[in-house]
Amino acid sequence: MPVYVGMKTYFSIFKVTDMKLKLLAVTVIMLALGLNTAEAQNRSRIQRHRVKQGVRSGELTRAETRSLALQQRSTRRNIRRAHADGVITRRERKEIRRDKRHNSRAIYRKKHNRRNRI
Repeated sequence: MPVYVGMKTYFSIFKVTDMKLKLLAVTVIMLALGLNTAEAQNRSRIQRHRVKQGVRSGELTRAETRSLALQQRSTRRNIRRAHADGVITRRERKEIRRDKRHNSRAIYRKKHNRRNRI
């Protein structure tokens, strides 16, 4: 006949304290935020590299480079403003992603518009 093991006894084997659970939750959140931050920084770095490569190859004129730099600066300014209050809202995140997509498309279009630096 099976021996009844009370729920308290059963769960005491797998006892997880509140502190350990909180630590685990904080660690998971920090990792998730860290990956998003790294991804965003990587995207900005790649865009800067694409602009530099376009200047080196002559695909971007000075005016195009200046306009792309202004767009990038505006995006960085928006990110700083979003971080200023300590919380980036869903709407702010959406606007930042939209700005970065717009910048990426602008880089592509200006590199492929058949204008070359002389």
